[in-house]
Amino acid sequence: MASLKRGEILPVTLVNNTAIAISKGDWVEDDASNGIKALTDGGNLLGCAHEDIAVSGGVGVVDIPSPTSVWEVDLATGFNPSYLDDIYPAGSNTFDGGSLNNPKAGYIVDFNPASGSNKARAVILCQKNGPALHA
Repeated sequence: MASLKRGEILPVTLVNNTAIAISKGDWVEDDASNGIKALTDGGNLLGCAHEDIAVSGGVGVVDIPSPTSVWEVDLATGFNPSYLDDIYPAGSNTFDGGSLNNPKAGYIVDFNPASGSNKARAVILCQKNGPALHA
């Protein structure tokens, strides 16, 4: 589960157009139908659910991160980034080193998680701010 550690967010009310419930702290992406869905591996990160959002038409608040907000995030198993390494959506509310053409979701700050922790702090970038694709 993600959590805001510091910085600004923009709370936006959006609809869940899928048959999968979204829980508070889950990362979401735009579903291309004026709503949201759970963030997928290589998906375009939009924000973090501020509250639980029910399935198929459930409405809830999503926190859209500013480029200066820092979040505690979960890392994919085996991913041990260093300071300032880029991160990419890996599915299951985790982040990894990405693959070709994955949209960048942010970069590691505050501490080096290589000590074996699956948590890190990162600046998170919303797809609407136009982050670069993995080369």
